[in-house]
Amino acid sequence: MSRLAASPPADSMPDPTPPQALATRIAALLGATLETEVDARRLLADPLYRRDVLLVCDAHVDHELAVLAVKFRAAIDGPPAAPARGHGRGPAPLSQR
Repeated sequence: MSRLAASPPADSMPDPTPPQALATRIAALLGATLETEVDARRLLADPLYRRDVLLVCDAHVDHELAVLAVKFRAAIDGPPAAPARGHGRGPAPLSQR
């Protein structure tokens, strides 16, 4: 009897949306929201410009822009790396120092 492999959870699947499509959508939404022009091509090519635009998207917490920023980073950089073992917990409480 053969067993079928279980599908991974939907949130662990990579987003198939290409970075170009995400950049275009971000540019359109920011243009409409802030009435400013965002260059989608520069968003793809210039890391400092990308950082600034994505920080603006992050600030729109209850908006599609925040979700698009996460998807765009994953499409450009890949998924975020897990912190090294033993790191990422912050400083020890004062009672343990």
